[in-house]
Amino acid sequence: MGYKNFGGENKYMPKLSVIVPIYNVATYLRECLDSILSQSFTDYELILVDDGSTDDSGAICDEYASNEKRVSVIHKDNEGLVRARKTGLLMASGDYVICVDGDDWIEAGAFEYLAGLMDYENVDIVLAARYKDTGASSRKIEQAFSEGRYDRSRIEKEILPHMIVNDAFFRWGISPNMWDRIFKRKKLLKCQMDVDDLLTMGEDAACTYPYILDCDSLYITHKAFYHYRQTTTSMTSTSSDVETERKRFRTLYSSVLGLIRKRAIRRDSKTISESEAFDDTSRYVLDGNAIDDLCRQWRDYILFLSVPRADLLLDGFNDLDYLFPFPDVHKGERIVIYGAGEYGQRLYRYCEKTGFCKVVALVDRNYEELKKQGIPASSPSVISELEFDEIVLAISFAENRYSIMKDLRMKYPDKCIYEIDENLIKSENSLEAFGMKSF
Repeated sequence: MGYKNFGGENKYMPKLSVIVPIYNVATYLRECLDSILSQSFTDYELILVDDGSTDDSGAICDEYASNEKRVSVIHKDNEGLVRARKTGLLMASGDYVICVDGDDWIEAGAFEYLAGLMDYENVDIVLAARYKDTGASSRKIEQAFSEGRYDRSRIEKEILPHMIVNDAFFRWGISPNMWDRIFKRKKLLKCQMDVDDLLTMGEDAACTYPYILDCDSLYITHKAFYHYRQTTTSMTSTSSDVETERKRFRTLYSSVLGLIRKRAIRRDSKTISESEAFDDTSRYVLDGNAIDDLCRQWRDYILFLSVPRADLLLDGFNDLDYLFPFPDVHKGERIVIYGAGEYGQRLYRYCEKTGFCKVVALVDRNYEELKKQGIPASSPSVISELEFDEIVLAISFAENRYSIMKDLRMKYPDKCIYEIDENLIKSENSLEAFGMKSF
């Protein structure tokens, strides 16, 4: 970008601002920063936001800033990921923004490719694929849409009907992540500032989806540069305070619903305020069917987040005579939990703590890597050696459930295999108990 004159003073304005929120990721931080600073594209500023780290993360940030003029560091009290991103964005000056988490890393050529696409295609956002790294394994994950440029007409016809939930419960349309894409800074700043600081789950979605709703155009590429490292250390934190967690989720649900509904309100150009005239968000008006569909997609996304946390979020959970959302799995029964991801781990801890069901095994196809992380996972092959009443699939993503169900039905009777009951999850009683009855 070069220099611009501000009040007689020349200020360097980079093409790209890279924002890295950081909290206690000293183990991985050098790899992250080295992957950024080794990029062939150099017209960028790197803004490190140390969100009150108590390990060596802050010192590492200072070390890199002292050796590289493009690096700036902000040390602040711990206020969470949302506030850290806002802080970085307010300091940013580039045309474009890329967000990177401090425990992840990016491959060579990422900035040159993504910034080049933004310029060449003249779009509001480029959405890329990413890698999910779990221990020694790495899996490429692409967006659920064809590669190419989408103008506003194609966005409304092809993207929005599947933007959040792509048909099944649950299958992503556009992933909500902030870090495998490149944004326009001014548009992103407005959307990020609308996100409630209270949020510690779903905060990416609360920014990404409103941003896409107001895009003139976007570009989807199946090239992947970003490596998301699945670890137990994260900028995201949770609280054991039931009321706080419920407030966070209900705030997430209602705040984005409000932003979606704004798109149904047609503005009178003669009466809009001066500030609205310069606000390029919420300027597209969608018809009632599109609004209702987006609201349903958002509801399903919140349910996707809420179901694994039903012990905290579902009013009356402890009064049920079955293990929600498995209506045929009852208290005192012996179960195998299939799936040792976050959902399976939470279900395992709940049963171990309360004794509601006796867990005879927690199994997962990726058990070897999970065991290295201290998770008591076993191979699915042990199921045949166990005495149990039911196999419970603690798996949220549709494709994984379908694949595992198909495999299990070849070995065990259908009557002992249970997946989440979608009808129960989406019932009026469940929605009301989650605090999500109406939209």
